[in-house]
Amino acid sequence: MSFRISRSVAQPVPLDHALLHARLAAAEDHLAAGELRLARMRACLARQRAFRLNLTDGAATLRAMEYVQAQWQRQRRMLLDQLWPDPG
Repeated sequence: MSFRISRSVAQPVPLDHALLHARLAAAEDHLAAGELRLARMRACLARQRAFRLNLTDGAATLRAMEYVQAQWQRQRRMLLDQLWPDPG
């Protein structure tokens, strides 16, 4: 059997405001929890630094955590832009 794959790309259906608000609330929760985790990780690395321990693995983990946090910040910004578009 042969199937023809359509080359047209449909625009995504806009999400309703209730779903956008729910996703924004989830993003806010993730951001708040992430800030706490980042603070704990930075404190842990500072303690390791004080004892002159190897920080390589911890620093790599911190960078990965910061990357994930930045992803959530971008998600939050996108949701805010969808909920309240810039009038300009």
